[in-house]
Amino acid sequence: MQQMNRCKQAPALLFVALLSVFVEGKRSVRIGILLNEARAFGAETAIKIINRGDSGILKDVDIEYVVNYTNHDRYRSLESARWQIEVFHARAIVGPEHSSVAAVVAPFCAGKKIPLISPSVTDPLLSDKDNYPFFARTVPSDTEQGRALFEFVKVFKWTRIGIVQSNDNYGINGLLMFEKLCHKHGVDIVRKSQLSRSLDNLNVTLEKIKEDNTKIHVINAHSDEGKALIKAAEQRGMMGPGYAWLCTDALTAEQSGLAGYARGLIGTSPAVFSGQAKAAFLSTVNASETIKDNYVFYAADAVNLLARGIAKLVSSNSTVSRQFFWKNQTMGSGEWNTVQSNFFDNFILNASFFGVTGSLRIDGAGDRVAVPGYDMVNFQIMNTFLTVGEWSSRSGLMIGGSNTIVWPGNLLWYNTPSDRDSFKTTVKILTFEFDPFFYCKCGKRCRECNNTDAS
Repeated sequence: MQQMNRCKQAPALLFVALLSVFVEGKRSVRIGILLNEARAFGAETAIKIINRGDSGILKDVDIEYVVNYTNHDRYRSLESARWQIEVFHARAIVGPEHSSVAAVVAPFCAGKKIPLISPSVTDPLLSDKDNYPFFARTVPSDTEQGRALFEFVKVFKWTRIGIVQSNDNYGINGLLMFEKLCHKHGVDIVRKSQLSRSLDNLNVTLEKIKEDNTKIHVINAHSDEGKALIKAAEQRGMMGPGYAWLCTDALTAEQSGLAGYARGLIGTSPAVFSGQAKAAFLSTVNASETIKDNYVFYAADAVNLLARGIAKLVSSNSTVSRQFFWKNQTMGSGEWNTVQSNFFDNFILNASFFGVTGSLRIDGAGDRVAVPGYDMVNFQIMNTFLTVGEWSSRSGLMIGGSNTIVWPGNLLWYNTPSDRDSFKTTVKILTFEFDPFFYCKCGKRCRECNNTDAS
């Protein structure tokens, strides 16, 4: 597993020792990163900006870090977190990216009093501070995404839908608010289907959906599962005219592999506001880099959140602030627990600043307050997601702008799919050819005209 580690720090230092060291006039702090390569790049870029002093966030403190790519594997992620904490001596971890992984790693980190800051984990149940006391995130929970999705369903007056979700924390818990709003406002959820990680029930799932004759579907599944579902649906003629497929952030964040069969797919993507911090971030990125996953920016803000917390801790000039940099503390000791708890509770929770993704405020549960909201994106002819609307808790849903919606079947926005098509059926009426039930259209109660179209 350790060949997956990449250890880096400020360019001026050529060697990273196993224990952080004081450089004259400077101190250092270590953090671990548990993300995929794209999102880890966002965290690393933020560290680069901070270490060279461009952000003005941290003075006289260097951030050292190690990266573990864990491929969303819960066991490997837990092992990596343990290594980062016990061997690398990380004071905090940025990651992971999946809710099901966070549900395993967060309790372990809490036991060690290590803050776990995720840029992309959205399971609303992770807001429970009794079970996850050292967890925070720079992205809103799926409670907000559920509201955005429901507003979209409401705007188009759909009242009969189907749901397909991953069979884990992310898939099941991610639509709790959406389902609650559907029940409250009379939207009938005809079927909820859960995809297994092996996808061995994919064909059966689509067969049942087709039998239900539902045309409006909401997908809350991991990227690989969602792509497999959409591709199989397209092969069965279920991505054509009359259908609408809505998806959540996991699928819109990784659009590679959708070309050729996903045109018309609509989804939510975490919004990123433009500002000085984002401009500084992009100016550091190589011009050849194209950032298509907005969670790269949220990973940068996870680092910024930690750095600002450290800066405030240092400026407090307290006993705890000095102890935070001591190298001889015993993990789990009373002194360690006091320092780490003070750092997280007083300098991470309830933090507020303007970051790469916009105005960022963390509440007492470790959740990001609902700004900046979500972009509504649509997979279109250029084989990419284009923004066709936006949602925020302040302004609600707004559809339109420079791009208009294209529905499955390459239909323009005004050809809105209707769930009423689901109720089309053939009705047969039987009457008796005796008075008073028989009437000939010639006007006579007889068969003289031999009219066969009688009623």
